[in-house]
Amino acid sequence: MHCKIVTGYSAKYPEFPELLFASDKEDTLYFDATLYIEHKGDLAKHSPASFARKFSFWFESAKEIYDINTTIVTDDVTGHVLIDDSLALLFVCYIDPQFSMYILERISEMLLNDFVLSDTCITQMARDRLNLNNLKENESKEETSRRG
Repeated sequence: MHCKIVTGYSAKYPEFPELLFASDKEDTLYFDATLYIEHKGDLAKHSPASFARKFSFWFESAKEIYDINTTIVTDDVTGHVLIDDSLALLFVCYIDPQFSMYILERISEMLLNDFVLSDTCITQMARDRLNLNNLKENESKEETSRRG
């Protein structure tokens, strides 16, 4: 099925600036699978067709859960294959299996601890809270308490 994208492409997830999303005239959000493979995948082993074949159960589940008829379309202008946004993070896992393990670890952490923070969030929070002066001050306090 072909579609005409009516919005500009933009990144939805800051961690994945190459994973671009856009909407068609029915306001269905898709990600550009072709572009992501070109940037992050291996053209010899990754393709939208391979992804759809290997994860067909997920495609059928997305159709049922989100009441969508079509999960894969071709952009009329670029010729790129676009896939429904509900499958975007699964697509990242297809391209990068290590990411899928990371996500499963975070889900486990969330289920065990009732919350989870991404590594990016933790790093940003530490950077915002602990500037060089704060770190030196804390180090000085620790040295003083060890001596005293």
